[in-house]
This record gives sequence, C-alpha cells and structure tokens, in this order.
Amino acid sequence: MVDSRRALDARAHLSALVGKLIPTMTGRPNRVLSVMGDRVIVGTEKSPEGKPIQIEWVQAATEAQAALAMTGVVSTQGHNSPVDGLPAADDTPSLASPLR
Repeated sequence: MVDSRRALDARAHLSALVGKLIPTMTGRPNRVLSVMGDRVIVGTEKSPEGKPIQIEWVQAATEAQAALAMTGVVSTQGHNSPVDGLPAADDTPSLASPLR
C-alpha cells in the first residue's frame, strides 16, 4: 500500500510543467504542451505537435515507483514505457524518484 501523503499528484505536477522542456533518460527532451481532461499532451522530437497520455498511467507509475522506493527498488519504467521521460517530483528526468 502506497502512503498517499507521499505519492505525487500527477495531474497537479503535470499542470505545473505545461510549456516546460523536460530532459529524458533517452537524451531527447519532451515538452508538456497541455493537460486536457484525463490526458496530458506531451510533445516529443518525433511528435512536436504532441501525443496524449492518460494521466492515470502517470499516476499509477508514480505510485508504483513510490511503493518500490520503500523497498529499495529504483526503477520499473523502461525507455519504451508510455510515461518514459515524464519528470519526477524532484525534477529528475524520469519517474525514478517520485517522492518529495
């Protein structure tokens, strides 16, 4: 069970990142273009106009990372994950450290 007081609120975090260039683990930056409904629109080098990603995916990955962090496991997301490159709460270039 994830301690909800420590897990990241993905929607609020992504909303704060709209318009910002985000470094990624692959070295190719992404940009959070907008948050619309249940999706975040993320622009990439290959899709600068953006592609939608379900915010619940980001939230679930963040909660999984938080749970694993408590057990000492560092990362579960690979570079082909739908949330690859989305930033962690501590401004690292991935979801590897989603706790504040």
